[in-house]
Amino acid sequence: MASNALKSWAAAYAGGDIDSFNAQTPKIVESLRALAPQFYPSATSLQFEHQYMVSNPFFGLVIYFIALIVLLFTALWMKQTGYIATWALVLVGLGFEIYGFACRIIISAGRQ
Repeated sequence: MASNALKSWAAAYAGGDIDSFNAQTPKIVESLRALAPQFYPSATSLQFEHQYMVSNPFFGLVIYFIALIVLLFTALWMKQTGYIATWALVLVGLGFEIYGFACRIIISAGRQ
């Protein structure tokens, strides 16, 4: 039964039938959880990982690049303001990086 459900689910995805795919998803999740409940992550864990993937916390690299541009453009004039803005951007980027690493540690902690 699980294999037929998976084939139907995959066919809905491949065919672009989003309504059917979304309708079948809870059934697939429950059948997979029933097959191996000790290995299937909890709903909370899956939600956290989905949020992590959607939020893209390693956006900090882009912020570092913007900080570099600010530093270069303010190197000759507005040095003090540019210096402060650059450090503020670097700290925001570092915050994103730390958040991303912490999320990866939390997500991978339960996996073997």
